[in-house]
Amino acid sequence: MIDLSDRPSPDILRLLAIGSPPVVNGCVITLYRLGYARPEEWSRPLPTVNPNEVMRILTKRMALSEHERE
Repeated sequence: MIDLSDRPSPDILRLLAIGSPPVVNGCVITLYRLGYARPEEWSRPLPTVNPNEVMRILTKRMALSEHERE
């Protein structure tokens, strides 16, 4: 059995991109090209209350070292 009790639990980070569909999709592609997240990791475009505006959400699990938590 593997003991994982000494491993830090991952923290959740959520990024929210809101804007017109081309701007939001451009942001998703830019972050992909930078190696941060693949497009399929984002939610589908969700409508907002404003016309011609969508939002996409990215949820990442990130393990932080002890000094990063301070």
